[in-house]
Amino acid sequence: MTTTPLGLGLDSGGTKTRWALSQADGTLVAEGYVAGLTALQLVTTDGRAHIQATMLDLASQVLPIGRPQRVCAGVTGLDSRDEKLCTHVVGRARLGRITIANSDAGAGATFDTALDQAQRAIEELRGV
Repeated sequence: MTTTPLGLGLDSGGTKTRWALSQADGTLVAEGYVAGLTALQLVTTDGRAHIQATMLDLASQVLPIGRPQRVCAGVTGLDSRDEKLCTHVVGRARLGRITIANSDAGAGATFDTALDQAQRAIEELRGV
């Protein structure tokens, strides 16, 4: 297990959730995938249970490599109304600080909006 400060990036969708663990300078340490998940699963008990199980699977893959200090997640279908619930559900895996960044959390589903949300997430993680 590495003791170097790490960040975990998540890109979730209906088919799979890809993850990448990297150092602060961007050096890739490890990558993989777990089951897919979307924000639509937040509205049902079974869906939330699936998200929690997926996050526990993610933790079992990531934590033997190192403990991320920060997590940045892009979640398909997530908007600002869902962020607190998603953070609560995902946070139970205790992977690190969590910030959600995707275009659905902004004013529109465009590339520029996605970039704006990614910048917002980075600033939140930095405490700006």
